[in-house]
Amino acid sequence: MANKSKNIILGSWYIGYKFHLITNSQGVYKDLLVTSASVHDNYFLKILDSESHQLRGKTLLGDRGYIGQATQLRLFEELELNLSIPYRRK
Repeated sequence: MANKSKNIILGSWYIGYKFHLITNSQGVYKDLLVTSASVHDNYFLKILDSESHQLRGKTLLGDRGYIGQATQLRLFEELELNLSIPYRRK
């Protein structure tokens, strides 16, 4: 169900959904999670576990919503997953 959430960076509200997409290195779709707008981005990372073997040793691109030292450490230890958060161009 779509609902309202605030974009803290832009300081505005929006109604809708978020799509979390997993692709292979060529950009081909592998898996998808759709959440309501109000669900924190970190939810996606929390459901990844040692059973997510297709991600082992890969790099995950995310935005600032994914930043969290405890989560990054867990992903590294359990999945050998590297979290990369590109900086915005100024």
